[in-house]
Amino acid sequence: MQDKPLTVKQAAFCKCMFIPGSGTFGNGTESARKAQYKGNTGTLQSVAAENMLKPVIIAEKTRIEAITNQKLGWDRDIALKELRRSLAYLNRRVSDGDVGAVTARTAVIREMNDITGLHQQQPILIPININHNTVQTEADLLRKRLGLIDRMAEQPTGIERN
Repeated sequence: MQDKPLTVKQAAFCKCMFIPGSGTFGNGTESARKAQYKGNTGTLQSVAAENMLKPVIIAEKTRIEAITNQKLGWDRDIALKELRRSLAYLNRRVSDGDVGAVTARTAVIREMNDITGLHQQQPILIPININHNTVQTEADLLRKRLGLIDRMAEQPTGIERN
């Protein structure tokens, strides 16, 4: 079966959505608006979400990304390797109690999710090792550091009492 070609609006949507520097790059609602789809913000959000599931749009996204990556000399594997290295460093800092590293770590995870496409799925909580016996989520660590966990009260799962 022959794939349907892109409509004029779909082609415009793809250019707005997937080409860096387009002004609406990565913003589905604004890309739909700029591509001349009609409706209020909610309607345009629905149009963008529906477009992102269409095989013809997915194929065009892949084509545009391949061209863009080739022009920029961007290598996905090298970028992920560097981000993994940064994540390992930030994990150590968070494990050592550096609450400020949590924000940077979250930004690195978001960037990795963007590169791998995981941002389109349900968010994943990634546990961090506090010591060999205990695993604690970032939120629990932050609550503990900020004194929001009463040491006498029952501790959240995964935190040992001192």
